Amino acid sequence: MAISLTKQFLTVMGDRVVGCYLLTLDGSATTVKLPIGVIDMAYVLRGMGTGPAGTTVSWSSATLTLSAAGASAKTHYVFFVGVG
Repeated sequence: MAISLTKQFLTVMGDRVVGCYLLTLDGSATTVKLPIGVIDMAYVLRGMGTGPAGTTVSWSSATLTLSAAGASAKTHYVFFVGVG
């Protein structure tokens, strides 16, 4: 399975792409490819009533990696800035 993405917003600000997506976790996956060329910055916000606190995030190119898989069907929001 895989983490599914639901777009909240995706826009251009100056020379950067800024977006927010809802991540629906599958209980096993920890990586997801965002619809951007290269991530400059990303921040994970837990969805209401979901998973344990303290999930961290790292990235390389357009691939985002969560520090923990989280329970199936739980959600996180990811806010990101990068180059299209």
